[in-house]
Amino acid sequence: MRGAARLPLPYVYRKVELATDAMRIAVYDTTDEEYMALFGLTGSYYAVDNAKVFNELMQYVIGGPCESIVKPFRRKNDGRGAVLALLKYANGDDAQERRAAHAYSVIESTVYKRMSKAFSLDDFFARLRDAYAILSHADINQPVQEQRKWQDTLDKIEDSSLESAKMALRTAATPDKTFEGLASKMKELAHEIYKSRKTKGERLIGATGAEKQAVIKDGTLHGGNYTNADWAKLTSEQQGKVRDLRKAAKNRKRAIKSAGTSDQTKSVSDEEASDEPSGKAGTQFGRNAHKKKK
Repeated sequence: MRGAARLPLPYVYRKVELATDAMRIAVYDTTDEEYMALFGLTGSYYAVDNAKVFNELMQYVIGGPCESIVKPFRRKNDGRGAVLALLKYANGDDAQERRAAHAYSVIESTVYKRMSKAFSLDDFFARLRDAYAILSHADINQPVQEQRKWQDTLDKIEDSSLESAKMALRTAATPDKTFEGLASKMKELAHEIYKSRKTKGERLIGATGAEKQAVIKDGTLHGGNYTNADWAKLTSEQQGKVRDLRKAAKNRKRAIKSAGTSDQTKSVSDEEASDEPSGKAGTQFGRNAHKKKK
């Protein structure tokens, strides 16, 4: 990033404020390096660049633990002063102690309560991994034993649906009691548990009742129910075939029902016909019968 005079902005917070004679007679590899070393930290160009550095820096520290270090330089938009203060804080005598304290704080506060897009199981292990890495750094040299990491991390998983997985890991005959071993195995078990729970809770698409079947059994499509996930696996052509199968099944049911209704109607008509009086009966009991008797 360059400033008002088209110089690289890091010149604003170089360590030496006033260029020395040695700096003036030195040979530089590039023009940028020479100007960064010699350009005066005064004047309008510097004032603009100094403010720009401060504003850029504030975007990264606002809301964080370093904001309090930068805030005192806000009134003058002093980017140089703010950057140098941060460097002093980061490289001071107690920098290692602060980094270690921060790592322990992260470990203490990190807990996995449930599956979430905002904080996944991968995020959980990654956050702890970074904190343990800081403690293991040569400058700090406070590594945590693998078995301790294994036990503490397992205790930090509070998702009730993963209790069976935690129990399985604790009672395993030869458990891999390392942090990375736990991360790998727990993510594998959690994947199966979450997958099973999701499948059970999915809404079925299509007909209901006794037609529930597998997605594609023995390579053959069926006209029964599909879960959302299974339906999405089918191609448009396969989905069209499923709809045709369902339509054919409905048509068969209608045909069977229609045939049954037709047979029943015919049976009723025959019964009604048999109940009607025959011609002879009319002769026996009608007026003609009386005429013959006379």
